[in-house]
Formats: sequence, structure tokens, C-alpha cells
Amino acid sequence: MKKYILLILCTGLLWAYYFFPIPQPNKKLPESLLNLNQVMINQTPNTSKVFKDYWINELSNKKQLSHVEKQMINLADKAGIHRIIFGYSAAFRIAYFTNYSNYYLTNRYYVYSSDDSTEETQVPSIDQAIAQLKDKSIYYFCEPADHPHWFVCAGED
Repeated sequence: MKKYILLILCTGLLWAYYFFPIPQPNKKLPESLLNLNQVMINQTPNTSKVFKDYWINELSNKKQLSHVEKQMINLADKAGIHRIIFGYSAAFRIAYFTNYSNYYLTNRYYVYSSDDSTEETQVPSIDQAIAQLKDKSIYYFCEPADHPHWFVCAGED
């Protein structure tokens, strides 16, 4: 009986993976993501350092939303973004995550960096860089996207 339940569960997971794949970031950035980035930059207070972590699902459950928060939710939904990590000290660094699997599967996400620096290793092609790794269990790579200061990134640890 346990074997049948396990078989049904595995079949269901494979079916869900096949028919509802996790969207992967593309080098061609969606217009809604570019607009969301501008909203994020414009709402930055005039302080020396800022760090914020936004989960769009949690933000949309908030009772009183500001105009900026409504814009963020709308644009994030259009771009398929579920999480935004915003950092500012000397330059803007904003990471946009397209799925909830940050800790269980390979992370694929977008990064905007006003000074073109990333914590991840920058490579011309993520797929080629991963193929050249001997140990594929820990890596963080970014490749340039189709707009200046933007990167498509992948990481696993």
C-alpha cells in the first residue's frame, strides 16, 4: 500500500513539474521588470545605507498599502517576481527572484547593479560555466542581460 502511495505521489510531482514548469529568467528583460526597478530606485530614501527584503505575497496581504506598494505588487505580478532583495550603500543592488524555490532548487534570478558589480562570478554564459564545473553542488554565476547594469544569475549551494 505504501508503495502505491509513493508511486502516486512521485507521478503527481512529475506531472506538476512537466505541466507547470518554473519560469526561468531570460536575457531579454520584461518591460514590467524594468518599470519595477525604476519604482524601487525612486522610492529609496536619502540615507547612506538601506536593506529591504520584500516577499510580494506578504506585501499584498498587508491591510493598508501605499501607492508605491500597489505599484510594486502590480509590476512584480506582471514580471513573475515573487521576492525582491534591495540593497543600497554606495550603489544600488537589487535581486529579483522568479520562484519560491530559493533553498531547494537552483536559484535563477535577475540582478540590477548600478555599478555593474555582483557578488556572483560574472561569466559570458551560465550554462557553459556550469558545464565546466567539476563540483556542481556550489556555484553562483551571473551573465549580462540585454540592458546595461542587468544580469541573469544562477546559484546553488
